[in-house]
Amino acid sequence: YHLTDKGRAFFPVVACMIDWGLRWFRAPEGPAIVLCHRECDHTFTPVLACSHCGERLRASTVSIEPSGG
Repeated sequence: YHLTDKGRAFFPVVACMIDWGLRWFRAPEGPAIVLCHRECDHTFTPVLACSHCGERLRASTVSIEPSGG
């Protein structure tokens, strides 16, 4: 099985949902899985960033507006 482009594009959603679950539903015995970046061989926490300026996105700094088109 090979992921399609659509499946690969869904990766950020999955990574963020895994992180959310690990943070809010901690198991007493520790996490069942960890996210590891193969390039640097370290665990990581996924973050959302602005594609324009690179700043981390938070709900308090984002507005959702009609496109006007």
